[in-house]
Amino acid sequence: IPTPIPFGDYVFTAAGYGKGGALLKLSRRGGSVVAQEIYYNKELKNKHGGIVKVGDYVYGDFDDRGSPWCANVMSGRVQWRRDGGGQGGGSACVTYADGRLYYRYQDGVMALVDASPQGGFRQISSFKIPDGMKKSWAHPVISGGLLYLRGKDKILCYDVRDPNRAAAAAPVPRARAAPRPIAAARSARARAAAARRRATRRGGARAARATARRRARRAPTA
Repeated sequence: IPTPIPFGDYVFTAAGYGKGGALLKLSRRGGSVVAQEIYYNKELKNKHGGIVKVGDYVYGDFDDRGSPWCANVMSGRVQWRRDGGGQGGGSACVTYADGRLYYRYQDGVMALVDASPQGGFRQISSFKIPDGMKKSWAHPVISGGLLYLRGKDKILCYDVRDPNRAAAAAPVPRARAAPRPIAAARSARARAAAARRRATRRGGARAARATARRRARRAPTA
């Protein structure tokens, strides 16, 4: 059963067995929460392969047919669907990492797929999972650059890190911006005003002490 995907005030959810996918908007009404259907699309059905959201798009498998799809999450419009090409068959479980989709097909094929919503379905590469891991619906998991695949009582781990791709995607450090002239001028004026206030307070204190001394000298002595 696909896990609903909440984001902002919305929840995307889907079901298989001929159903479909829907986007709901949640809002508060009095002391309760009201769900408004934004759309319902039977082309977004998904049985047990799961769905992932990447930016403004969601990715899943068409029911359990091994036909991955991509759709705009806000409109429900299908961007592409696999209608041929590539390796793998049967229900497809999906996960996402480092700009790529990882589909594990029921027949034991693990496929790397381009996550771009443009240009249609494009399988980058694939391999056959060894050790007789067939007819498995266990979702692939990626953590720390390692891909984990489970089948019955076995777990396989693959290093899927790409140093070249990671270096290309690394953010460029931003230089610290110099203070703006206006802000600098305001800061200088504030310091000058504070200095004048301190000088005024010191001058007032000195005047008060001088007045006290004069009064003391004029006071009659016993």
